[in-house]
Amino acid sequence: MVKGVLLAGVILIGALAAGGADVRPRPDPRPGGPAVAVFNMAAVMRDFGKAKYNVHVLAKKRDVMTADLKGWRAEYAKMQEEFNFANDPTAKEAIRQEMTELHRKIEEESRKIDKVLNDEASTTITKLYSDIKGVVDATAAAGGYRLVLAYPDAVTDEEKRNPYLHELKLKPPAAQPFYVHPDVDVTAEVTRRLNAAHPPLDDKGQKVDVSRLPPAPPPGPPAAKRD
Repeated sequence: MVKGVLLAGVILIGALAAGGADVRPRPDPRPGGPAVAVFNMAAVMRDFGKAKYNVHVLAKKRDVMTADLKGWRAEYAKMQEEFNFANDPTAKEAIRQEMTELHRKIEEESRKIDKVLNDEASTTITKLYSDIKGVVDATAAAGGYRLVLAYPDAVTDEEKRNPYLHELKLKPPAAQPFYVHPDVDVTAEVTRRLNAAHPPLDDKGQKVDVSRLPPAPPPGPPAAKRD
């Protein structure tokens, strides 16, 4: 589904941004300071206003585009009930044909909607990656870091107790820090720079107060795809 695609894209951003060091010559790291820094991509995406607003806009658009589908699915469920209780073979066959046609209509419309929204999600992910990459480069240059790594991890205390996240950390697709010293954690700095350089703007160019948006759902296993 589209949200899954966007969330998968966010993980992709984390992987790509892990190589966010600028290739231009840079001064040596601060004397005695670390040459490597890390940031929690999940925390950045949670507090990056533009990312939160883009996800909200995409979800609202999906709600609008799928309004007819909800009605058609309710109609299909009603037909299913009528089919189960029908005794006349002729009537039963007529209902079956109507159900087949409606199912085909639902599937076709779902594919169209998913394509539109997935294309928009891909565009959004590309723009977010560009924003994050630029800010990480600037943060690395300002701090004299030779390497900046991104990793996804729990943000809230509730998430830190989530067994699903524990399982993911025991099966990392790449290097996953089990301990990060505050001196090398630039999550807050990356988030601050992102919000300052790329504030969330609506279609009229007005800044959006993302604190008023609905909270994102907690992390968990991907939902089963609906037929």
